[in-house]
Amino acid sequence: MTCSKKMVVLMTVESNKLQATDSFALDVKCVDSPTDTCPCPCNYATDPFCKCRDLNETVVVEVTKSPAYYVYPLTYRKQFNGRPFEATISYTGGNCYDNFLGNPSCGFAYYPANNTKIPDSQGFCCSCQLTSSSNEQRRGDLDCGWLAWWNEMAHCLRFDTKWDHYGYAIDEAQTSFHLNVALKRTFPNPLSPGNTSTATEVVTVSPSVVSGVSNTGRIAAKLEGDLAAYQQAPQLAGQWVFVPTLAGSTREQQHVATGKFRDWLLVPPTMVSEDGTQCDKVGSSYTAFRSGQANACFMPKDSCLRNSISELWTADEQLISSGRTPIYRLQRYGGGTDAVQQGKVESNRFLMQLPIRGITKSLVTLTMDAGDLTFVTKTSPAEVVQAKVCTYDNKTCGGFESMAARGYLYVDVKNKGYVDAGYTVGITNCTDGILPILAQYSSIQAQDTKQFAFEIRMTTQESTNSSCAVLVSGDTGVVASTKGFSFYTNETIIEAPPLQSDPEDEFDDPEGPKKGSPEWCSEECNLFNVVCSAKNGCFGRMAKGIASIAGPAAGVVGILVAARTGYLSIAFKAVSWLLCPPRNPPPQPQKGGKGSGGSGKSGKGDRRRSTAMTSEDECDAVVTLSTTGKSGKLALAGDPSACALQPYSLQRSNSLQRAQEMLAAMGLGNSMRRMLYSNPIFASQQPSGGGGGGGGGGSPHGPPSMQIRALPPPVAPVPMLGPPQFSGPSNWLIPAGPSPADLHSYGTGGGMGGGMGGGMAVSPMQAIHAMYGSPAAGYMGAPQQMLPGPAQPQLQQAIVPAQSQHAMQQRVLQVQAQLQQVQQARQQQLAAQQAAAMGQPAGVFMPQQAQQMVPGQQMAQMPGGQLAGDSTLLAANQLLQQLQQQGVYRPQ
Repeated sequence: MTCSKKMVVLMTVESNKLQATDSFALDVKCVDSPTDTCPCPCNYATDPFCKCRDLNETVVVEVTKSPAYYVYPLTYRKQFNGRPFEATISYTGGNCYDNFLGNPSCGFAYYPANNTKIPDSQGFCCSCQLTSSSNEQRRGDLDCGWLAWWNEMAHCLRFDTKWDHYGYAIDEAQTSFHLNVALKRTFPNPLSPGNTSTATEVVTVSPSVVSGVSNTGRIAAKLEGDLAAYQQAPQLAGQWVFVPTLAGSTREQQHVATGKFRDWLLVPPTMVSEDGTQCDKVGSSYTAFRSGQANACFMPKDSCLRNSISELWTADEQLISSGRTPIYRLQRYGGGTDAVQQGKVESNRFLMQLPIRGITKSLVTLTMDAGDLTFVTKTSPAEVVQAKVCTYDNKTCGGFESMAARGYLYVDVKNKGYVDAGYTVGITNCTDGILPILAQYSSIQAQDTKQFAFEIRMTTQESTNSSCAVLVSGDTGVVASTKGFSFYTNETIIEAPPLQSDPEDEFDDPEGPKKGSPEWCSEECNLFNVVCSAKNGCFGRMAKGIASIAGPAAGVVGILVAARTGYLSIAFKAVSWLLCPPRNPPPQPQKGGKGSGGSGKSGKGDRRRSTAMTSEDECDAVVTLSTTGKSGKLALAGDPSACALQPYSLQRSNSLQRAQEMLAAMGLGNSMRRMLYSNPIFASQQPSGGGGGGGGGGSPHGPPSMQIRALPPPVAPVPMLGPPQFSGPSNWLIPAGPSPADLHSYGTGGGMGGGMGGGMAVSPMQAIHAMYGSPAAGYMGAPQQMLPGPAQPQLQQAIVPAQSQHAMQQRVLQVQAQLQQVQQARQQQLAAQQAAAMGQPAGVFMPQQAQQMVPGQQMAQMPGGQLAGDSTLLAANQLLQQLQQQGVYRPQ
């Protein structure tokens, strides 16, 4: 068994001991002595079995320690956008769409992996309602004021790509440092007598590698552990850290971006939405924006997008600019300076580390061969150069705000000697109201200066003038330097609560309501006593009284004026038509009056009411009245099944007078003429009768019509370009409406030249002739706008539009059927006359489409003894002959 003499030393080493301020000096006389005595008891020069060697060398052991950090492992979770914002698009008239299966106004966002739509990325729409109030708050300042109920707005979520951040979850902290044990040997140089040589061996230990042995085995080191620190590590486990990145940048640019530790943000998990479904958090995304807001259309713009990374960063920037410690910036753990130590970036790898302030000590065991052991501690004089108290980031110096902010004490210590030495800096002898300040330790090279940073926290909100002293001592505990300093603290600024409406606690006053209050005014003055309200300063109640009196009075006056001017009946008729729209009932023929300027006579007797339209085939087209300058025209528009005139300019008119004013504004001449309408509103409120320009008697209940000014001067029609244009001061404008068959009960007077103002019955074929004005205008499918002239029908060629071919065929069949009905009617009428002469009952034929004969009825005879069917048959035969000549109609 071989034994050797060893020396074991247990020592403490402070953090931040960067220089070897103390050491062990060992005087080694020999090694491997069999008797553990020196010099060697044997002669290794002559004895081959002698292992002992006389060295006569000096060994120095120096121990240093790096700064200590709390290192927090990071786990990557996802990339976050730091600045979501809301974009808006305004619409009117129901053009805003936000459905997922359609083409939404905001468009879609897509997953980059498979280019599929991201749910809820289409945003949402807000629209005004008829019941919307202009006093309500609307998102995006949507105008829902008076008569603006059709306004809409699309609200879209967008992201600013300049604010992309990597999101990491923080794990439990670990302590990181390393401790170096250096073995320096000094021995005679065998190659240079009288000189010495030096050799150094280093053993490094850390929390990861706790033990080590030098290369020669002369010394071993073992890290036993750390003594408890006076300040615990910040509890950041479970929080998020957001590291800035640059979208689409190079690796070098990313390296620079992630290395800006000043911009790293620490955010608690309660403020982060990783899946993007929660509002007002970091990570709020499409689902939260579209579906996570209650009453979203009544919230301010950018609601649900608060507390984003950019907002947290900006809020901290405002605190820093005012000298306060930031809340979310990583640099708040850096002692009030830029975060130069809080992170580490190497080869695009980075970690988060917080420097440990205060004194922390590690226990290390050294085992070495030694004869005589000497422990050497280096000391050197020191000086406190300055001690100043500043706000965060040195914005201002001299003081800070009590309790609302932290003060940062900066102490500069200079090693005035010429050897490296270690110093402990403590803050003592402070006045009341200051929390104890932890001491710090560091080694300083000779003639060098180091700055120590301390946080000062107050325990009072009052303004103070405080003072403390800086105490610097060396490794031996001897005080090297002291310096006093003073600072002020401002009174803590307490924010006032928000202003709000009066709580109206006057009801609790035993003396009653306060004079001038609404309650007092209601008790003092009657609502209708305006004079009392004015004398007592109750102007609100006075306004209510005036409104209560003037409102009903104005309503009564308005009703009287409306009744006198005819607007009241028009309004009632319009409301009744809106509530119960008619089914286009044909007008009832009545006894006609006498027309002016015509030679015809008024018709007498009862007339059967025609049937309402039931088929699309009864209507060629729907026409729309429009103007260009001073020329008017009729054009195809809408679905033929509508069978009604709906001029665009008249769609919103609710009275005939308004329609007349709008038509007069079009400049349609001076002389008044009649215009036929099929719109029930106009049909129900128009006077009837009135003779045409060359007609005879007028019907007391003629076709629904309105007076308009004559049409502008003639404009030559353009061939092959659609419906002809029209003009002429004596022409009648007869737009689409009831079918020609339904006009049999309306009268004409004295011929077609006088228009359609007479009182005699009109057969179906006469109605066709009158409606189209001439056979040439009777092309099947042509719009019903050809005009009868003053004496003879004005022939204007109408080119049949391509879309009217089907209607043309239908009209041919209709004319044939009507001709057959007229012939049957004539035969039936002759038979009825013969039967009457013989005293037999007879049936009368009703000239309507699909109308069966009704026994017991008689058909009226036209004035002058002419049968009703004669002129009709003649007109129909002439029409078919002309159509046959033009190649439109071919007899079977």
